[in-house]
Amino acid sequence: MMMPKFTFLTTFFLLFTLILADGHDGHDGHDGHGNDGNPSDILAIRQTINLYPFIIDSKNYIALNTVFTQDVQANYSIALGFLNGLPALEAALSRPAPVQTMHTLSTQTIDITGDGTASAMTYVVAWFFGQGAFTGQFFNVFARYDDTLVKVHDHQWLINTRNVVFLAPFIGNLSIIPTS
Repeated sequence: MMMPKFTFLTTFFLLFTLILADGHDGHDGHDGHGNDGNPSDILAIRQTINLYPFIIDSKNYIALNTVFTQDVQANYSIALGFLNGLPALEAALSRPAPVQTMHTLSTQTIDITGDGTASAMTYVVAWFFGQGAFTGQFFNVFARYDDTLVKVHDHQWLINTRNVVFLAPFIGNLSIIPTS
């Protein structure tokens, strides 16, 4: 008799589906870090953070309000400095530059820290590809987003603070981004 073979991905998907159907994560609701284990909130937070690269890479900056609160405090360190409020963040990120970007997110932790608050750390690699006179040139950035999020509606979370931590030196031709 042949037994069906389950791949790791198939097994993971089936278990995850059972967890969602059951309404809990199989624990007592606490992980020692304040996480209530609510999978729908974790997924909503992940979705909020995952929208950011698509907004930036498509240059749809007006949609940043689907990721950040109006009073967001963002520290982009040496890249853009400290930005206070969504209008300042939109203005800084939408500065014209002869580049196309591609942001990729990877390893991530999410912790529900209290009633309607959460923290997340996410690794990011951002590629900047030159255009026009800079075609064929690029630079990339290895960083981590340290975010604090607030729950604004059922299963809708927005980033209230973002701290960008650069993890390695920038690689490539930084001059493809104008400094003024």
